[in-house]
Amino acid sequence: MENTPRWHNLVWDDEKIGRFWNFVSEREPWRNEFFSKQVGAGVMNLLKDLVPMKGDALDYGCGSGDMLQHLLAAGMRCEGIDFSANNVEAVNRRFQGHRDWKGASTHSGVNLTYPDAHFDLVTCLETLEHVLPEKVPTLIADLRRVLKPKTGVLFVTVPHSEKLVDKNVYCPECGSVFHPYQHLCSFTVDSLEKLIAGFGFRTLLCDKTNFAVFQRKGFAGILDWSLRETYRWLWWVGATLMDAVCSPGTPPGGRVLRQRLGSGIHLFWLGTRDERIT
Repeated sequence: MENTPRWHNLVWDDEKIGRFWNFVSEREPWRNEFFSKQVGAGVMNLLKDLVPMKGDALDYGCGSGDMLQHLLAAGMRCEGIDFSANNVEAVNRRFQGHRDWKGASTHSGVNLTYPDAHFDLVTCLETLEHVLPEKVPTLIADLRRVLKPKTGVLFVTVPHSEKLVDKNVYCPECGSVFHPYQHLCSFTVDSLEKLIAGFGFRTLLCDKTNFAVFQRKGFAGILDWSLRETYRWLWWVGATLMDAVCSPGTPPGGRVLRQRLGSGIHLFWLGTRDERIT
């Protein structure tokens, strides 16, 4: 057909990324699929076991603020960054008046405006795969700069070993081919650890998981569980008691955590600044 546009890979830039996420922010079904809305409670349950919930936190790629809600509830002073001006406006409106809310702003990959060694915790959830590849080094280096030495912690999640081309879609109007959720990079355990460690970080934990298994903790909702879920909860209780006796204060080596790692659709990295590198 003479008028059929020639297919081509969409070339993303800051303007297109901003427009894309402004559109997503206005689509209720898509907002319901945001990572932090679906499994933010599970992420928080894991973080609480590994990281002290105190001080100043930055959520880079905060979306509509679902992870920030958990961090604020834990008593942290919070700020947010997102690609979408619409999301930033919405999250500032959502937490307006909260005593620990310090505001959100947009960011397109240039240097962050925060002072050095400012944050105790930086979360970057399902965001790194959306960053233009040429801007990833600048971003990671800047996240290290704003993190407090020795005590500051960076926590990153990305999809695990995603096959990007298998999910590409085609626009029949303009001929562009692109990932439907604007993913630009794919990561494995080795590649993610190597990438972040290469910019002056020390890895504490990097593994695969499914954060849905961390969603419920204790007795929450136990009356609605199936026999399989109840068995898994009883196993969790027993493993927790064994951890408390045999390896107190060391969650990365605990039986409970090991049971929930090693497979799954999510990949995460937890670490601190490597102070051997200036």
